[in-house]
Amino acid sequence: MKTISKALISVFVVLLIAFVGYCIFSSGNLFSEDTLDNFYQNRTPHLVSYEPDEQYVRPIGRTVFKDGIRWASFSGSGIEFNCMATHFDVLIHSDTSLQTSSHKPRIAVIVNDDVLFDEVLTEDEQNIHISLVDYSGSVNVRIIKQSESMFSSFGIGTIRINEKRKIRPTSDKPVKIEFIGDSITAGYGIDEENRYGYFTTATENFSKTYAYLTAKELNAQYSAVAFSGYGVLSGAVSGGQINSEATIFKHYDKAITNKSFENEELTVWDNTKFSPDFVVINLGTNDATYCRTNERRNAFVSEYEKLLDIVREKNPNAYIVCVLTDVNNSLFTSIETAVENFKENTGDERITSSILYFNMAENGTVIDGHPSALANQSGAENLTEIIRTILETGTYTAEESTTIVQ
Repeated sequence: MKTISKALISVFVVLLIAFVGYCIFSSGNLFSEDTLDNFYQNRTPHLVSYEPDEQYVRPIGRTVFKDGIRWASFSGSGIEFNCMATHFDVLIHSDTSLQTSSHKPRIAVIVNDDVLFDEVLTEDEQNIHISLVDYSGSVNVRIIKQSESMFSSFGIGTIRINEKRKIRPTSDKPVKIEFIGDSITAGYGIDEENRYGYFTTATENFSKTYAYLTAKELNAQYSAVAFSGYGVLSGAVSGGQINSEATIFKHYDKAITNKSFENEELTVWDNTKFSPDFVVINLGTNDATYCRTNERRNAFVSEYEKLLDIVREKNPNAYIVCVLTDVNNSLFTSIETAVENFKENTGDERITSSILYFNMAENGTVIDGHPSALANQSGAENLTEIIRTILETGTYTAEESTTIVQ
C-alpha cells in the first residue's frame, strides 16, 4: 500500500512540474521582454543617470539647455547618443497642457532607424521606457520632435540606463544641412490618410519629410526651421490682404519658440553652434497665394534678396540651394531673378536654384494638397542628387524647368 502511495505521489509531482512548465512556456512569459527587463534591472539595481548636456549627447537642430533639461521646439530637433544597455528611461517634459487637443507635441524615439516610440504627449511630464533587449552591442538613439514649433515645445530631462557604461554623443557627420521652409518641410498632414481631413500635430511627421530623408541618405546632420503657412513676403492668404506677420524673418534668429522662456538671450540662436555646408531654402509656396500681380511679385523678389543676405551673413561658408516644389512653383522665376540679382550684387557664386520635383500627380497628396510620404521620397531623391552634384563638382545648374501654376 505504501509503495502504491509513493508511486502516486511521484506521478503527481511529475505531472505538476510538467503542468507548471507548460503554463510558463505557453504563456510566453519566461523569456518575454518584460521578464528580461526585470532580470537586467535586478542585476543592476541602481540605474545610472545622465543629464542631456553635450558631454553625453549631441543636440540635433536648435535646442536650449536650461536647468538640466534640453528644450526643443523646431521640427526634427532633439538629441542623439550612443549607448550599450538592455533598456533606458528618459524623462520628457512639455508644454502640452497649454495646447489645444490638436496642437500637442508629437515626439519619436528612434533606435538604429527603428521607431520604438512615436506618440503625442498628453502630460507635461512623463517617463518613457525603451527596451533594447533585441539589440546587441552599442546602439544609436535619437529623440526628436515630429511636430512643428508653431504649436508646442518639449524638453528632454534625465536619461537613466541600466549599465555603468557611459552614454556618449555621436560623432559629427561629414555634411551639415540647414533646411528653411514652410509646412512642406515640417511634414504637415503627412500621416493623415484622409486627404479631406483636418490638421492636427498628430499627423505631422518630420521623419517622413524630404528634408529628413535627404539628410539620412547623405549621412548628414540637419537643422530645420519650418513654419506652416509662412512665406518670405507674405504668409498664406485667402483674400487680397498681405499676411506680413507670417514671414520667416520673424523667427529665423530663434533658438526656440517656447513662450515660457522669459530670458531673451536663451531664445536667440547662436549660429556658431551649427555651421552648415548647405542651406536649403524652400519658401514661396504660401507667398504665391498673395503675389498675383507683377507689383507683388517684384516685392517678393526684393524680400527674397533680403533673406539671402541674412542667410549668407549667418552662414558664410554654406552653399545656398533655393528650391520650390511642384506643389506650387508659380514664383520660381521670381526666385531665379532674386538669385541672379544676389550673385550680381555680391559676386557670390555659391548659390543655385531649382524646382524640386515631388511628382504629386503620381505620388499623391494628403490634407490641404500637401505632398504624401511617397511624394516626399521623390523630393528627397531629387534634392540628394542636387547636393551630391555640388559635393562632387562644386556647382549645380538646373535644367530648364516648366513652371506649374496651381
